[in-house]
Amino acid sequence: MTELVRVDNVSKVFDISPPLWHRVLTRQPKRLVQAVDNVSMSIEAGQTYALVGESGSGKSTLARTIVGLTPPTSGSVWFDGALLAGATHKAVAPSVRRQVQMIFQSPYASLNPRWRVGDIVAEPIRAFGLSDRRQASRRVDELLEQVGLASSDAARFPHEFSGGQRQRISIARALASEPRFIVCDEPTSALDVSVQAQVLNLLKQLQRDLGLTYLFITHDLAVVRTMAHQIGVMKQGALVEAQSADALFASPQHAYTQMLLDSAPIVSPKASRSGQL
Repeated sequence: MTELVRVDNVSKVFDISPPLWHRVLTRQPKRLVQAVDNVSMSIEAGQTYALVGESGSGKSTLARTIVGLTPPTSGSVWFDGALLAGATHKAVAPSVRRQVQMIFQSPYASLNPRWRVGDIVAEPIRAFGLSDRRQASRRVDELLEQVGLASSDAARFPHEFSGGQRQRISIARALASEPRFIVCDEPTSALDVSVQAQVLNLLKQLQRDLGLTYLFITHDLAVVRTMAHQIGVMKQGALVEAQSADALFASPQHAYTQMLLDSAPIVSPKASRSGQL
């Protein structure tokens, strides 16, 4: 396998201190929160790397840091040998940037309610200058059909769609720049269970058809077993364990990983933890 994404010793610290004048008057020190603590990982091309952990473990912060939405305090992220994000600000080439996209958790908050679906999906095409207006329109139609919607949906607004359909629009938008790597930040957690399965199957089909590489953020171990080739477990901002999916479910090495497995609901009383997830 070929390494596509490499995360080297990435840390993210947020300064949540009161304003300087307030700290001077009250003689309070700075207040810092370590959201990500020296994380290193490698994602192979064409595979899905899942990050799991409880809420507040730093999964989403790491995801946003990897795609460049939040600059790391220290460390660096590399995409196919090119710097994607680092502590020192450096412009990322558009040819690199367009190959990395993100699908956000909420299909309701991530789409502009004032824009028609066609404009939402076409935005990456126009931003990266991938085609002219007429070709962009045809490409939007193709993308909508690829994710299970109709080309006529391009003329509608996001509020006219269900949550699952909105997430399909988000997926179409992510595909518009022809990426190789997509970060999926809990893309099914806000959806009904039946709709979750449809979206997960769509993501797996797109991965097979387009050779996509995913970083999949989730707290749902059933989703992890369905999607992941490799799994990283995060706790309090640190990566405490990383194994192949089969190895982790069969033989977790860290006590926190074992706790996560033990706390997963059992569908059948006779099913084992490793067998039912």
